[in-house]
Amino acid sequence: MNIQTAYNAWAETYDAVLNKTRDLEGTAFRQMLAEMPFAEVLEIGCGTGKNTEWLAARAAHVTAVDFSAEMLRKAQEKPGSGNITFQQADITREWAFAAGAADLVTCSLLLEHVQDLGFVFQQAGRGLKPGGLFYFGELHPFKQYLGSKARFEQGGGTVELECFVHHVSDYMAAASKNGFSCMVLREWFDDDNRNAVPRIISFIFQLDNSKWLKRTEVKGAINNLINNDCNIKTVLNCRWSADYCLCFEKINHPISNSLPAIQVPDWSIIMPEWSKKWNDRGIFPPLAGLVVR
Repeated sequence: MNIQTAYNAWAETYDAVLNKTRDLEGTAFRQMLAEMPFAEVLEIGCGTGKNTEWLAARAAHVTAVDFSAEMLRKAQEKPGSGNITFQQADITREWAFAAGAADLVTCSLLLEHVQDLGFVFQQAGRGLKPGGLFYFGELHPFKQYLGSKARFEQGGGTVELECFVHHVSDYMAAASKNGFSCMVLREWFDDDNRNAVPRIISFIFQLDNSKWLKRTEVKGAINNLINNDCNIKTVLNCRWSADYCLCFEKINHPISNSLPAIQVPDWSIIMPEWSKKWNDRGIFPPLAGLVVR
């Protein structure tokens, strides 16, 4: 049974049955975020809305996303959804619903079903404002090592969902690669028994604010390159937020000393107006001057 079908089947009983993992993650979620300021929230894997209501009571607006139509239906049945936009989507594909305006992105008990952590961190970064926060709470890998995984009872049998083991170092590496710094890491134990194996691990990461520059600053640098008709080895790879663009560490180029910090990621070209200018001259620009995301 694939993930979408499984959660559709699980939705009817998800809130009603005893589930220590669900409940302890809910505690972690509320305690970790209680003092964090946020107005615009992107909740990934909202499920039946166990955390959505809490977020909506504190935020101006919540976009609640899930792959399961039945889970979303249960979430929409809960009260207090006037400032919630529900969205069905597969988060292993590009997040078209993420507009770069969120103060907070959250994931709860979701990443064990996702093989590529790096993609999730990349998309979360695209959905956040500069300095925005990314919270997630997951079944602790120590529990996974012992065989624990998402499962539920149906028709007298047990349905086990497809899960991937992610080590703590995997989370940290994916975060660092995508411009996040860890603010908080906490482990959660059944009955707060710290002599036992922890059940939940939760993190709050922050998108590095120092790597964001005003759009006007980068535009000026771009125009300087083009107007000076330099021997540019770069085509610009840009993704604008409302007023900012994300820039990474500087690369070595003779004319880049006065430019913003930059890095060359392996992304597709999305600035056709400048790309066409170089291509008309028979130049294929293989990335080297200024790249901004």
